[in-house]
Amino acid sequence: MEDGGQMFKEYRSFIPNTSAKTFKDCLMGNPTGEIRDEKVVEVSNFEKPFDEWMNKTLIVRVIGLSTLVKLDKLFSVGEGMKVDLKYVGGLYMLVLFESFEGMVFFKDVNSNAKVWFSWIKVWVGQALPFERIAWLKITGVPIHLLDSEVFDSVGRFYGKVVHASSMSYEATDLTFDLVGVLVWEGDRINDSVSLRWKDRKFKVWVTEEQGDWVSDYMCTPDSWDKKDTIFDDLEQSFSARDGD
Repeated sequence: MEDGGQMFKEYRSFIPNTSAKTFKDCLMGNPTGEIRDEKVVEVSNFEKPFDEWMNKTLIVRVIGLSTLVKLDKLFSVGEGMKVDLKYVGGLYMLVLFESFEGMVFFKDVNSNAKVWFSWIKVWVGQALPFERIAWLKITGVPIHLLDSEVFDSVGRFYGKVVHASSMSYEATDLTFDLVGVLVWEGDRINDSVSLRWKDRKFKVWVTEEQGDWVSDYMCTPDSWDKKDTIFDDLEQSFSARDGD
């Protein structure tokens, strides 16, 4: 998919074969490989709390982060439509319309639906695949290897890059950079990666910024003020790049 003028390879997460038995399982007397400590909550049928959303709500997946951060303005200014936006993780949004007719018109007639969204469905209570946006702080890249593509390549180990590195020698702090990636696991990332350059290796550290990120019209993450050249105003940076 293309986002912000850059091509990113589709990320495929590793899915382990949890049904296979391991050597440890055999030693511990668990030949089936069954996970014994799995915690399960039985959810019984109960009255749906969001019935009032039915028949006037779309579940959408935006084409990229630049669209996500300004989606409220795209609706209010570009369309003159009053909608209620609910962020549900990753690039997914719930869009609540005032009426069934307004929802149908936008979905089937409005040309912007195909411009803003890569996927759009009427929401009838269906479940969505889990995904979230993780901001990775990459530290330790040697000065002579400082390049946006180096940081992006590190980020691709963990997911699909949705906000590329903006590393610049004009920055006052060259010790780290942030990369936004789309991930499909809930565990926080705290890892290291080796950079191979000629006959040498350099270790760099990857730590996920704390706090869940949502678009700035709902919540502004505290981590954005940690570096003056990145995320001071994410929406303005996209607008300047896109020429809005």
